[in-house]
Amino acid sequence: YKKFKIGDRIEISPDSMKISKQIAKHIKDNGGASLIIDYGQDFIQGNTLRAIKQHEFVHPLSDPGQTDLSADVNFCYLKESVTDLVDTYGPITQSKFLQSLGIKARLLMLLKNALPAQRKDLISSTERLVHPSAMGELYKVLAFVPKGSLEAPMAFEKSKNKF
Repeated sequence: YKKFKIGDRIEISPDSMKISKQIAKHIKDNGGASLIIDYGQDFIQGNTLRAIKQHEFVHPLSDPGQTDLSADVNFCYLKESVTDLVDTYGPITQSKFLQSLGIKARLLMLLKNALPAQRKDLISSTERLVHPSAMGELYKVLAFVPKGSLEAPMAFEKSKNKF
């Protein structure tokens, strides 16, 4: 954040930092791990706030209380907020994450016993989760693990994030 100039605009979410720190502290104190899965990027950005009403984008102030407000997750911000508490891995794309865990093999297993109508739904649902133009590239996965963990979480590269 030091590189920004007066007048630059960015989005920050103090609540997301607070929640990620609570999760990281819990992992530090009790062990375990956390996966954060959402849409967003691994860099600082602005202008991602949007409002959705009845499956359509609308102005965020057009109907207060009656629209869903949303913004992209800043995964870089989340990682930086917890480096003193846990090691972080990712984010990686949802497609890479699910494929590394064997979603295609699981789909094939489910298809063996599925009815014809179920097969179509299983295939289209899986495609939606992993296809780059659907959720596969848009959604990302970030992992928190205890500091000094010897192995990367399954589906993640061997090297952890460094700050």
